Amino acid sequence: MDQDIKLLRKLAAQYAAYANSDENYRKMELHRASNDMKKGTRPVVLLSEIPWHELQPAEELQPVCEDPVLRMVETQIRRTLFQKKYFPGDMVIPPFIGVQKQVFTENDGLQPVYTEVDRKSENEVQAHQYATQFHTLEDVEKIQFEKIVYDRHATMRRYERVADAIGDIIPVKLVGMYAVMGISHTPWDLLARYMNMDDLLYNMIDEPELMHALVSRFTDVFLDRMRQYEELGLLEGDSYDLHCTPALTNDLHPEREHVKLNQVWGRGAAQILGVVSPEMHDEFDITYQIRAMEPFGLVYYGCCEPLDRKIHIVEKIPHLRKIGVTPWADANMAIEAINGRFVVSAKANPGLVALPSLDLDAIEKEIKTIVDACYRYDCTCDLVLKDITTVCGRTENLMEWERLAMKLVQCH
Repeated sequence: MDQDIKLLRKLAAQYAAYANSDENYRKMELHRASNDMKKGTRPVVLLSEIPWHELQPAEELQPVCEDPVLRMVETQIRRTLFQKKYFPGDMVIPPFIGVQKQVFTENDGLQPVYTEVDRKSENEVQAHQYATQFHTLEDVEKIQFEKIVYDRHATMRRYERVADAIGDIIPVKLVGMYAVMGISHTPWDLLARYMNMDDLLYNMIDEPELMHALVSRFTDVFLDRMRQYEELGLLEGDSYDLHCTPALTNDLHPEREHVKLNQVWGRGAAQILGVVSPEMHDEFDITYQIRAMEPFGLVYYGCCEPLDRKIHIVEKIPHLRKIGVTPWADANMAIEAINGRFVVSAKANPGLVALPSLDLDAIEKEIKTIVDACYRYDCTCDLVLKDITTVCGRTENLMEWERLAMKLVQCH
């Protein structure tokens, strides 16, 4: 047995021990209860989008496998075990190792034109300035329909490599697309990659016909991609993660052999429209989300855009189950408007852990505001610390935030 496999098997055994533990299964039930809006369920605490590049000096995180496929699995397991040890919150891990189905498009079409502003950072988060590529209605044709191709041969090569190494320790499963890996309708996030920000926002007033045509085209392309995912058997029924929030629920019943769109979560967002009025947001995004989300079983809407004054338009989306409440929203206003009708996905402010020394009073105030409002208005809630660009290299920041959050959500 070569050294790569010997090492990976040792790590896989540790992963399997937790994946099959009573603690992990209890937390799965907590996730389900929250997404099913079971009254009295305490908030779920999660930490995601970790700045691993800053924590990488830790020996526990250093991958050593030389085989690139096994190294990816090793990195995934090491990060999972590290988080479980130091700042787990209510994280759950699947009782299997997933190998992603290899999918590509034959016609990628439009590509962003940009200048990288932050070239030196090792952080995955990079700043860009994009050039405008849409000027007339004729330019809408630049947005091409895609032909989705499932590369089964490449997928099975990777699957067999991983399964041969650790499949007798923990199941290895082919996994498809879910609401993190490709099932998110975010046309305005896409437009922001193909247009200068001033052009994008001013054109909603100056060139509304063009902007409607662009969003409508992106919606058509998205729905066609989803059709192909379903036909090719690329949808994932065992989803544990819904863009950094819980995905487990008793209200979706995917078929094992061929998962359908109405058996999975869909997701929508329009972060750029956080600065526009509810009327504009409704006209230029919700109108199209209604069409895009219709095929799905359940829907989660929202990301970093404040929706506290827009719940009345968001609730028009069919099959809506969860709404994002960003740090830039008035949490009390948003949760009062939600009023127990949807799951609250509340995002904690990542800026509060981006300091050499934490202001624990500020963190407690933010968390208590969210938790108290959710209990007051009878909302189930996931409290998520995400978009963490930096923790000043201090794992302790994440540990302290996690300990405080877990304490506060269990006080009621």
